[in-house]
Formats: sequence, C-alpha cells, structure tokens
Amino acid sequence: MTKTRFAFPEEISPARKESLKFGPVQLYPNSAMHRLTWLWVLTGLLLVIPSSPALAQSPNFSLTQIADRFPSKGYEPRVAFWRAVFTRYGANQVVLHDTDDLRLIYEVVEFKDGFGRSRAASRRQRRTVRARIHRLSVAMNRLRTHGPNPKNPDAVQRGILKVVRSAGLQPSRSLFRKLRHNIHAQRGVKERFRKGIIRSGRYLATMEAIFEKHGLPKELVRLPHVESSFNYASRSSKGAAGIWQFMPRTGRAYKLRVGRTVDERLDPIAATDGAARYLKDAYRKLGNWPLAITSYNHGQAGMARAKRRHGPNLLNVIDKYRSRSFRYASKNFYAEFLAAVEVSENYRTYFGPLELMSPIRYQDIHLDKSVRVTTFTAIEGLSQDVLRQYNPQFRRRLWTRSRVLPAGFTLRIPAGRADEARVALAQAPAVRWRGAPAKVPPDGYRIRSGDSLTVIAQRFGTSVKAIQRLNDLDGTRIYAGQVLRIPGLRGASSGQGGSAGRASASSSSPAPASYRVRRGDSLSVIAQRFGTSIGAIKRMNSLRGSRIHPGQVLKLSEPAKAPEKTAVPAPAASAKAEAQAPQPKLYRVRRGDSLIVIARRFGTTVGEIRRANRLKGSRIVVGQRLTIPARAAANGNRRTAVSQPTSGAANGRYRVRRGDSLGSIARKFGVSVRQLRAANSIRGHLIHPGQTLIVPTNAATPKADKQ
Repeated sequence: MTKTRFAFPEEISPARKESLKFGPVQLYPNSAMHRLTWLWVLTGLLLVIPSSPALAQSPNFSLTQIADRFPSKGYEPRVAFWRAVFTRYGANQVVLHDTDDLRLIYEVVEFKDGFGRSRAASRRQRRTVRARIHRLSVAMNRLRTHGPNPKNPDAVQRGILKVVRSAGLQPSRSLFRKLRHNIHAQRGVKERFRKGIIRSGRYLATMEAIFEKHGLPKELVRLPHVESSFNYASRSSKGAAGIWQFMPRTGRAYKLRVGRTVDERLDPIAATDGAARYLKDAYRKLGNWPLAITSYNHGQAGMARAKRRHGPNLLNVIDKYRSRSFRYASKNFYAEFLAAVEVSENYRTYFGPLELMSPIRYQDIHLDKSVRVTTFTAIEGLSQDVLRQYNPQFRRRLWTRSRVLPAGFTLRIPAGRADEARVALAQAPAVRWRGAPAKVPPDGYRIRSGDSLTVIAQRFGTSVKAIQRLNDLDGTRIYAGQVLRIPGLRGASSGQGGSAGRASASSSSPAPASYRVRRGDSLSVIAQRFGTSIGAIKRMNSLRGSRIHPGQVLKLSEPAKAPEKTAVPAPAASAKAEAQAPQPKLYRVRRGDSLIVIARRFGTTVGEIRRANRLKGSRIVVGQRLTIPARAAANGNRRTAVSQPTSGAANGRYRVRRGDSLGSIARKFGVSVRQLRAANSIRGHLIHPGQTLIVPTNAATPKADKQ
C-alpha cells in the first residue's frame, strides 16, 4: 500500500501553515479510506513538526561560518530541500517536486519497502511514481485550461494550488503551463547518508590531511557524501568507481593507475589525492569554489563555457545556461554539497549519537619487486582478508588468479607489523607478474594508443604485409601494449637478440637526433628502443634525474653530417617533382570503401575528393568512379613504393620556421600531412619554430613517384 501527502516548505511561518492546512489526496475515493482522512492530515503534519527531540535542537554548525569560501546566499531553498532528502525522507519515500523551484513539493509517495527489494517490486514502484506524476500533470493542465479558480476543483487541484500559494507564487495559466512539464521524482537517502557518516570515520582524518597538504579547504572532503556516501567499492553504471567516482580517463589524468588488476580509484587515499589535484586545478581555471565544485559533475570545459557566457556567478549560470548535459544533477550539485557539509557537521542533531568507524592505522611498504601474496599472509595476523581490507586498490583478479603483488606499488600493512613484512619481502624471491608489460626485443616495437599497422609501417619504412608475415597476423587488428617485430629494425635481419643484436643494430641503424616523449615513455624504454643508455641520454640533455614528461624533446645522438642520400630535397627539387607529378587518376569504389577510407589511402582529405568530383554529401556506391586529385594520386603512388620492404630507407629532417604549418611543409617536400604526423608521432596540428621534424624522403623522391 502507498500513501500520499502534500508537504509545506520549511520557510513558512507556523501561522501560515495553520491557515493552509488541507486534506490529503484520496488515492481510493470509493473505499473505506474515506474514514481515515484525519489520519492522513496528521501524517501530513509530520512533514512540518519535528518527529524527534533531536531535530528540535539547534545545530552547532552553520553555513555562514564558511560563507567566505562557499557562499550559501541565494541557495537556501535548494539547500533546505537537499537537507530534507538527506535527513527526513527515507528510501521508501519518493518526493514529487518541481525541477527548478525546489520549494514546490507536491506529493510524498510512500512505499512499504525501499527501492530495489526485487526487480518486480522496483518496476511496480516506478509505475506508481509515473502514474502520480501523470495525475499531477493532468491536474495542472486543467488549471491551465480553466484558470486558477475552477468551480469544482478536486483534491489534487486544491493541493497544487495551496502548495503554489504557500511558496509565494501567484497561480496563473502561464505558471501552470510551465509547471506541468517540470515534475521530478526524488527518492530519499536518509539511511544511506547515515551509513555514509559512519563509514567516513575510517579515512576522514587522513583525507583532511591530504587536502590541507594541497592547500584546499577541508570541507571539500564531504563531497563523497554526495558522490558515493563514502562507499569505497561504489561503482556507477557509467564506469565511475570509488568514493570520489572517478571515470577511468579522468583518474589516469590525475595520476591514478587504472587496470585489470590494479585500480587506484578504489583506494580512498590515492583517490583523495587525485580529487585534491582535480579540485585545485578546477579552482585555478574557474576562479571560485561554486563553479569548481559543479565542474566535478559537469566537467571543467562545460563550466568554463558557462562562465564565458553568463559570468562567474553560479546562480546566474543555473538560471540562464542551457545545455543538454547541464540538467537537474548539475544544477543542484553545489547545493547538495552545502547540505552535505551542514548535515555531516551536525549529524548528532539529525541522526542522534552515531558510532563512527575507527580511523585506519597503517604503515606503507614499497614493493621493489613482484612477490607472491603468500609472502605476507604467512605472517601471523596478516590474512588475505586483512590485506584486501587495507589495500582495496588491488582488484579481485589479483587475489584470486595471479596472487602476485606487482613491483612499483605501495602495500599497506596494519600498524606495528611493518618490520616483519619488510623482512619477509627482503627474503622472498622475485616472481614474474603477468600484468607486467612484456619486454621489447631489439627488433620490436610496443604499440601505443592510436597506432595502426599502416601508421607503424609508414613510421619504420616498411609495409603492412611485411609486419603481418613477421608476426603471424591474420588481420589488421592490434591493441595498445602489444609488442610487434618490425622488419629491418635493429638486429632483425641477423635474428640475434640480447646485447650482440643490439650492438649490431646500433651500428646499422643509428638513433635519431631527437625524439619527442610520448605518454607512457621512460628513459629506460627510450634507451632500449634506440639502442643507447640512460646515462648517455642524461648527459646529452643535461638531466639530473629520470623524470620526463610527454611532449618533451630529447637529444638521442650528437649532430653529424647526413649522407647525401638522406638529405632533405631542396624546395626547388620539390617544385620540380611537383611539375612532374602524375595527372589526376580515376579510382573505382570497392565494397567497404568510404570517402574517409579513400582519402586516407591516397593521403588527401575528404574535402578535396568532394571538390574534385563535385559531391555534395559523403554517399558513394560500389563501382562508382572517383577522380583522385593529382597530389593525392602521387601520394598513393608513393605509398605503393613505400609498401615494398626496404632495409635502407632513410628520413631527412627539417627545422620549423616562423609561419610554417604542417600543410605548408608537406607541400614543400611533396608529402602528405598524414605522413608527416605519422613520422613524428604528432596527434594534432600544433608545431612551433625551432622544432625538428622528420621528413619521409623515401616517400618524396622523384624515383618513388616514377615507380
């Protein structure tokens, strides 16, 4: 059985509430429920009168105490609504209210059980809520049609009119035209918030210390009450995880390792450090805490766009900003945070005395090698359950399958047991961790995100078929982290490995003069890739430590005179090559082709193909003949030449000058922008004066064109 009652906002005076009392909505007009009307009235008064002495106590903490950092003026109706959701309404209650004006609470639908008891019960509850919303919408539509003063209003219409007037609004046709589309259902979270306060005692002190270390207000650590209720294993249907609900991409951007066996989003301490970095970055970009906190839900880019359009005041943004993603959750996120801070600081007032979880006490041990879990579980008092409790960043796969703790991570041990654990770690033999990346052989290459066989073949001057034959690949599907052997790369021709193969490779294929660091690179990886040493790279680049960052340009060899055959062709030569370029040629569309595929195949753009063929859209059919522009046809010929396995293909270099662009450089040397980007691992189009670019000369020589 469900019950329905109308609610008054908290801001109304007792005299006003007395004058506005009204009977509840009759859910069963033809049943014995008519006799219990007085019980419904008393039930409605429960929303106005505190239900326990604890609620009548005055709170010790007020939002005005933090108004200099987190302003609450103008957010009072929203904060009052979310305070009620956190402390008054439980999981078995659904509040039907207006989306924009949270003072307008039309109904509170009560169920016997909370949500999620069973799938069938959840479906029934959803149907009931949809029916109540439809009934309210129909009643508002009648008020819109017949005016705010109908002759014979029913109970639902009378209740709506009283709620609207109690909020200080004047009923009108235009008002009900707007309100009928703004009805929203919000389930109470009283029980979940109470459990979150209890769980927060485990890490709250440590989290506050982390935020203070970053110079951030400690009140921000109450944000997980809104995100996850401090549920450390929380996961959303969108892929967010942990108490801070980081998405995988955002977590990696803020130095959290996310993988199949290790997910630091589930580690409250590591995730808190990542959240502190995010909020500090958001505050620096957006300029105030209301916008920075809202960006945690809506994103920094979205809030920056809203700030540019409507200014730095979040209230103006909420009223005026229109976006498909800036909806109910984003508009109320800051108000939820304020309500969570107030309730968590005054939890005794709203929930009575609670016994919080004891703060976790631990010691860190750095794993300098991969060891088995049994290395530590053999110590008395350190069971696997204890280790899993202290180290939630290690996922179930590690504990049940590999049972190997990877090197380079930090293991938390209960306080007082660290000395025994360090002794056990020192005595334990190192083992191979399956999650560790495979070693790259002298003739190998580790695939990165965004790579394809075509890009790799162009980068190393070989062909896709040659790479497929050497690696026994049936198709073109590859994945990031996979190691491929490259034909003609260091030591591949002799088949040697180890130091001998590396030495012979270095003599036949020297390292390039410079290299731009990519994501995931380290000095050891770069040194192994180009057959040099970490010390040599440090000396040539005047590095004191081993820290490098993506985009940094490193010198890998001393400048030397390039052979004549590797010299970059002069602009005059390229002009001559362009004069001898082939005429536009025809291409017959094949099954599976598209304009994008054809443009990539010939190193041109979709726009050029459209202009050459006077196409208005992108639709093509099998058998259709397309005219390929002259330069694109030349690029297609060059790709055919490059696709032949070559061992001595060399690349020239060009230093970027002021006013250059990838397009102008590509035209100057008769190559495509795509070839330049592939040869230099450039993802975008940004280059700067003084930058050294690798120009694929084997694709630009007139000889290759003639082939």
